[in-house]
Amino acid sequence: MNIITNEEWSGSVGADSNTRSIDGTGNHQENMGSADIVSAVIQKETNSTGMLRVQILKDGQVIKEESTTAEYGVVSVSASL
Repeated sequence: MNIITNEEWSGSVGADSNTRSIDGTGNHQENMGSADIVSAVIQKETNSTGMLRVQILKDGQVIKEESTTAEYGVVSVSASL
């Protein structure tokens, strides 16, 4: 999973039934292991209109992608692998 942004962000990621909180600033790559279902809910922590994009990858290819430019915007994305 890729989080692509220049913004500060926080949220949660899930692999099958295991969910955990994450946060950071800027781009981030999260290894989701060999999960069958992955998900993420990520929110911008700033009131800027910068892009926040979250991608789910399988075998290095993007299979699902969602994004927002809203102030304090939220991206929710999930996919079956």
